[in-house]
Amino acid sequence: FHYIYKVILSFKMKRFLFFTLVVVNSTLVLGQNVYRDYQDGKVYVKFTPTSIKSIAFEDPFNIPLGKMGELSKTLSKYGVTKISKPFHQANDDKVLPYVLRLDFSQVKSVNSFISELIEVPGVEYAEKVPLMKTDAVPNDPQFATAGGSVHLNQINAQNAWNVFNGNSNITVAIVDNAVMWTHVDLVANTYTNAGEIPGNNIDDDGNGYKDDVNGWDAADNDNNPVPTNSLMLHGTHCAGIAGARTDNTVGVASIGWNIKIIPIKAETNNGATNNVSAGYEGIIYAVKAKARIISCSWGGLGSSATEQSVITYAWQRGSIIFASAGNSNNNILNYPGAYNNVFCVAAVNPSNVKSSYSNYGTWVDISAPGDNILSTIPYTSTATYQQLSGTSMATPLVAGLAGLMLSKSPFMTRNDVLNCLSSTAVNIYSLGANAAFVAGNQLGAGRIDAFAAMNCASTFSALPPVANFYAFPKNTCPNT
Repeated sequence: FHYIYKVILSFKMKRFLFFTLVVVNSTLVLGQNVYRDYQDGKVYVKFTPTSIKSIAFEDPFNIPLGKMGELSKTLSKYGVTKISKPFHQANDDKVLPYVLRLDFSQVKSVNSFISELIEVPGVEYAEKVPLMKTDAVPNDPQFATAGGSVHLNQINAQNAWNVFNGNSNITVAIVDNAVMWTHVDLVANTYTNAGEIPGNNIDDDGNGYKDDVNGWDAADNDNNPVPTNSLMLHGTHCAGIAGARTDNTVGVASIGWNIKIIPIKAETNNGATNNVSAGYEGIIYAVKAKARIISCSWGGLGSSATEQSVITYAWQRGSIIFASAGNSNNNILNYPGAYNNVFCVAAVNPSNVKSSYSNYGTWVDISAPGDNILSTIPYTSTATYQQLSGTSMATPLVAGLAGLMLSKSPFMTRNDVLNCLSSTAVNIYSLGANAAFVAGNQLGAGRIDAFAAMNCASTFSALPPVANFYAFPKNTCPNT
């Protein structure tokens, strides 16, 4: 068994501090040989800053085994094949630059490996790397004429667009398996990094990424976030829900109207189509791209201190992370949704009743429609749309609404946005079918109401704050 100690502290819906001990059984399942909810043959290791000075200038994607000093013997013993710094771009953080990820072949000896690692001087902790999967439940394909507005009508989107329907520079990062941003219904709403000169193989804007003009592939470390096959449709679908171009006589509408989508690919070109193996690296890129909103429609039962540090890094630098609650119809903590400083989204059906698949729990913050949502999917020649269901679909709906709110009032704080979403949500607990989830508000504050949320956002000024103060004396000690 793997034991996880979890402290949950979050927003208004999580009004108390509590501790949960999660027991994850090591039952074998297809694709994982050791622990169901963790990636085989991968561990995170956190070092003290001084203990890894010798590798400070090595290639962060491929650190030579021989550079690890006395630790090299232990690494060889367990068949370490690759050493990398997965979060090296977060060089302004106190934790993440000193985390290494070790890929190793003796996968069944992971616990022994961790036990030996934590005894090494300079190692603060070692832990397994959680396995993240998309939270979608696919239906049979249904195309552009099939129910594209049901979920938007349900949340009162048309009236919300009366509050704001102009152009917007608010960025919503879609961190997912891949995003076909070239889709005819997405391309006009895709973020363009004006600080990069395309194709010169230089990091012109100094954010740690070369030629990231239209997003990033965090899994393959290149600037092409487009899926390599049509089965990697999940991220493109989520992107369309949050930010498909609206009022353009093409395809579907999105709640975000004309927000800017940052496409971030977080699964390798040849990886499993339902995995998001580099989701947290994708979050780091979203932060470096200054995304106001980050949408994560994926998760798993595995958790780690390192990945909580990634979430904390994003929150401390101004981003709001929305994550799906999961599709297992239970209240077991699902990550990243259950991490601190994540706004977690459950799904409801068109009747505002909890969707049959949706997870629930006191760690959920809000609910949104998730059933049979029509949105964009990848294609080769003809614009394509499909209906999918899941908390994966509910999450970008909330993220897109948050982007619309910031489009109206861009100087709202993160807590302003989250409080407006929560305080204006429709009470769905009066419905008999939801009665089982009343205790602890296990479906969050209720179902989002886009119009009410936009009215709340309208109470905040669209102008930047004014510094209305002065200091006496005006001089301070040098360098203070």
